[in-house]
Amino acid sequence: MLVNGPAIPINGDDVHVLSTPVEFYEQLIQNISQAKDRLVITSLYIGNGQLEEKLYREIESFLERGGSATIIVDHGRGLRGEKKSTYARCLKMYKQYHHNLTLGYFYSPLVEQSIVAKRISQLQETLATQHTKIYLADDKLILSGANLESAYFTNRQDRYIQFSNRKLGNFFSILAQIITKHSYLMHSPDEGLNDARKVDFSSFKADVNAHLSNFDGLKESKHDTLFHPSVQAGWADVRNDEHLLESVLSNLTKEDKMYFCSGYFNPPSPLCQAISSTKASVELLSADCRANGFYKAKFPKSGITPAYQLFADDMLEELGSKELNYNEWNRDQWTFHAKGMWFYTSSSCFAASIGSSNFSHRSYLKDLEAGGLISTQNKSLQNALDAERSRIWAHAHERNTSIQKVPNWVKKVAPRLKAFF
Repeated sequence: MLVNGPAIPINGDDVHVLSTPVEFYEQLIQNISQAKDRLVITSLYIGNGQLEEKLYREIESFLERGGSATIIVDHGRGLRGEKKSTYARCLKMYKQYHHNLTLGYFYSPLVEQSIVAKRISQLQETLATQHTKIYLADDKLILSGANLESAYFTNRQDRYIQFSNRKLGNFFSILAQIITKHSYLMHSPDEGLNDARKVDFSSFKADVNAHLSNFDGLKESKHDTLFHPSVQAGWADVRNDEHLLESVLSNLTKEDKMYFCSGYFNPPSPLCQAISSTKASVELLSADCRANGFYKAKFPKSGITPAYQLFADDMLEELGSKELNYNEWNRDQWTFHAKGMWFYTSSSCFAASIGSSNFSHRSYLKDLEAGGLISTQNKSLQNALDAERSRIWAHAHERNTSIQKVPNWVKKVAPRLKAFF
């Protein structure tokens, strides 16, 4: 399979697919507890429950041992909750360990340009977020779509893959430094956040592109697996993720098969066109309305779940005559947040994506995303990726639109706000 763009050679035996939210949490805690030198965490936010407090304490133990840590969250989401916010808990930690802890709060230029959103944190999230999920402890890297909140550690289906590779860890560590460069920073426990910074669109794009070009290791051939890193920030014209996946889809054959899932199906036209044009057969999976995290939420969030039902209809219409199967995921007392693509030839899963992107309009155009594509000849890794995909599809069923009625106000509003989902 021809994949365009940078690649980092790795050994398939150094890739471990995590199976459950509990395994993800326990592995994360173990990695931090064993780390000696560096810790990098980027996420939308960190929660405030008992499981999260244990995570914070493990980070503090790492800092006490003299390690260097960087934590980056979204500005609006990180400050929400006042005394129970990510900001408040990290500030407590920063006051004790400010010499070896860097705290960054990414404030999207799209939010900066909105006078109203600047004043209302929840509105900021509708415009754009820092959405990457990078969990690095020394050379152990977990890439995921999961945030650091208790539901993602218990009963919220997501994906999590661990890599033990220094070069790959370095790539995402430097990427985190680039994000930090364009974030509000804590410079002093007494002064709070430095909010004098302004993001330079061209600088961000140049920094990311230069970083990607520095990690092109395709000439190294003594490995059975390649990791193709990708970054997506449509607002800065950084579109590595969409170009990478479009390249893969264009090179699939009639003998190939693609599985594609997202908790929030609302793919933009270029991705729909790539799916409809691919020669491979296609299996789609999204959240049953009951497995959507916004199901039965209060107004106006009550409209989000039925809106995604309409977006799925739009997607299927845009895919046109493409032959495919579309199912929905549901598991009692669970919600669905998994996203990714798996690529098969014959019965072997030879490639899979992993990362933060939901493959939606906002993922491509508004949010900051990171991840990549694993392409492998390692049979054990191929089997592990196939097993991961099978576990997710084990809870699939035929789509049933009668479970939830779409209110008339959603039918009127949703099409106008499609780009924000």
